[in-house]
Amino acid sequence: MLGFDTGNSFFCLFSQFKDIRAVVLPLISILLLSACSTLPDRMMGLRANAYREFQGLHAKERKEVTSELVMSAKHSDADVKCLALYALSKIPNESRAYAVEIADMLGDTRLRVKSCATQALANMGGEAAPVFVKYLNDSDPDVRRYAARGLASIWRKQNDSPRENRHSAATFDEMAGYAVPGLMPLVRDADQTVAEAASEALIAIGAPSVGALRELLTAAEKDEDRRRVAYILDKIGPASKNAIPELLLVAAAEGPVNAEAIIAVINSGHELAEISRIHEILSGDYSGSMGKVASALAKRGGEAVPYFVEMLGSKNPRVRSLAAASLGFMGVQARTAVPLLLGTLTDADMDVRCQGARAMSFIGPDESAVPALLEAIRDNDGLVIVGIEDTIKKIGAPAVPFVLDAIEKNRVDAGYDPLASGCFWPASIHPAFARSMFRKPKECSWYWYAWMLRHVLRELRGDERPGMPAGVLSKDEAARQEGILSAFSGSPRLEAAEKLARHSPDSFPKVIPVLMELSESDQRYFKLKAIELLGEIGSPAKAAVPALRRKLREDQSVKVYAAFALWKIEKSRKAVAVLVASLGSKDDDVKLYCMEKLEEIGANAGEFLPQIRKLLRSENFLVKNGALKLLAKAKGNLGKALPELIGLLDYRNDSGIQETAAKLIGGMGARASSAIPKLTEGLNSKYGNEIERSASALAGIGLPAVPGLIAALRSDKENTSEGAALALGKIGPSAKDAIPALIEAIGESRNLRVRGTFERSMQQIDPVPAGETGK
Repeated sequence: MLGFDTGNSFFCLFSQFKDIRAVVLPLISILLLSACSTLPDRMMGLRANAYREFQGLHAKERKEVTSELVMSAKHSDADVKCLALYALSKIPNESRAYAVEIADMLGDTRLRVKSCATQALANMGGEAAPVFVKYLNDSDPDVRRYAARGLASIWRKQNDSPRENRHSAATFDEMAGYAVPGLMPLVRDADQTVAEAASEALIAIGAPSVGALRELLTAAEKDEDRRRVAYILDKIGPASKNAIPELLLVAAAEGPVNAEAIIAVINSGHELAEISRIHEILSGDYSGSMGKVASALAKRGGEAVPYFVEMLGSKNPRVRSLAAASLGFMGVQARTAVPLLLGTLTDADMDVRCQGARAMSFIGPDESAVPALLEAIRDNDGLVIVGIEDTIKKIGAPAVPFVLDAIEKNRVDAGYDPLASGCFWPASIHPAFARSMFRKPKECSWYWYAWMLRHVLRELRGDERPGMPAGVLSKDEAARQEGILSAFSGSPRLEAAEKLARHSPDSFPKVIPVLMELSESDQRYFKLKAIELLGEIGSPAKAAVPALRRKLREDQSVKVYAAFALWKIEKSRKAVAVLVASLGSKDDDVKLYCMEKLEEIGANAGEFLPQIRKLLRSENFLVKNGALKLLAKAKGNLGKALPELIGLLDYRNDSGIQETAAKLIGGMGARASSAIPKLTEGLNSKYGNEIERSASALAGIGLPAVPGLIAALRSDKENTSEGAALALGKIGPSAKDAIPALIEAIGESRNLRVRGTFERSMQQIDPVPAGETGK
């Protein structure tokens, strides 16, 4: 009895037998086909070698194997038939001789068998086109649909092949001569799936279809038929330019607007002024078509700007928002619209303001827009302000003089104490979102705006502190700040100490005693800031070490500030232990500070995983996010944090947290198998980014995820099945058990894009090409 490891290659077998042919023929048949109801592991494990060895056989031997496969394809069991047809699709040169017999299987009542037969025929190339055309007239709509899909597949493979590998263009033009007449009636087929499949085929055939489509566009009486023909012509692209006269007539016709015809003419490059009813669609009366037409216009560049400028004046906020977004998509080509976009930053509708800010960022205006941008910061929403800030940063150095001028006009008095006035927010909060934290928002708005301007300046200048001059202070400026140290108290003194600590090393001997004094202040803000600055000075501040060590016995906030300052001054490991222990504080600001500083230190979160797990369960978004950032850089086995990470997959307040959690789960591999059900649920999402991250995490888990993904592949929800296919494709050859389900999904899907996902997954799982054979 022959015994072998099913994971080994044919090479192992060949070493045991001298008469190769006596073994190879039946063995290849066994490996390519099995009477089992599922795809066998033996076939999948040896498949690549089986095909390679098949290609090495002589013609007569290949013919014998092919004949056996064709006989097996006539088996009554659908799984056996599909497996045989799948094998035949890999050897098109040999299976062409059996095209008629394979085509008969299109009449099988089971959709999976029809799909497998279509795939086997389509892989034969142009030789199978007459066979498919014959079945376009079949009484069964499923047969008509698969025949049309088969033709589409043949032409797509021809179009996608490298030019040197394509068949003769004349041959395909000749084939189009009988394929197009067979497909045209199906464009108006009562069964929508058949009409869609015929449309796919005509789009793939391209230019040879245009003449017949022009005739149908003129003769069609139903709006639905005209829309479908216009859609096909649009997808054919530049090759359909001869149909522009007919498309223009349809676009201008009275009655329901034909957006597909308008889009087709826009995409053809035709003069925009000659296309009727564009303004009508962009007015907002046709909400379902407005976005599609706007998208087509935006691709035309600068000549489309006037249309979007007109939309900015609409009373409908949805129209204004779409106009701003479209101008942003156009980038620098929309610079002439900058003055009007600046106006959107004060629009009554927040979405319009947000889209306007984003558009400005993408367009990149020149420095003349900076004053208006800075003024728009004054009374706006956080998200809009962030967009404005991004725009100013992209303008870069030319914006600096304008920002400095605005800071001068909004100067804060040297004696003003923001802490005492209630105008203070945690450093962890972006100033754009800080106003909601003020006890007296109106009274603090002027100070907030002045600080925001300084923040913008800091962003423009890189790593500099808000309001701080670049580099080292001049001797005169250092002397002036040293004078403030002795002449003032409160905020002015602290600000002077800050400038000297960060920009005047020569002033350290004078500033360190002041900071040590301020670190004993009853004003909490002064105390913490002074301790922070002593840490920033570093080793020259060693004189402060005894006092800082005493502060480790004070309250939580003071203790953690002192701990980090000690680490900066003397790299104290005890200080790190204090920061880790303080992660259990009840104060979220303390937790955030500790996580930030532990990340800066480079501490390995794997060494304090229990504390991280608790932080991941926090109700505070910032705390969760900080813990994830630490965990993402951790080393070692993080499996104990898996329950918390799984819980974060449901966190709806921020997609970034879900993204990071999914990546960490996927990185654990098969050890994270308990996350499979929750990640599989993510494939049901209507959001593409959630589907993608769930698919990537499942792919990271690998083989244990395959059974659940196969079940998801058969879901009625298109997003779910596509997400499952993405994950299976990422897993690769280990997902071999999914091939039957993928074949079935390819056959049943009506969506060309989704079918493409299924087909790419098949290629990733089974990358063996249908190569040329012969000897």
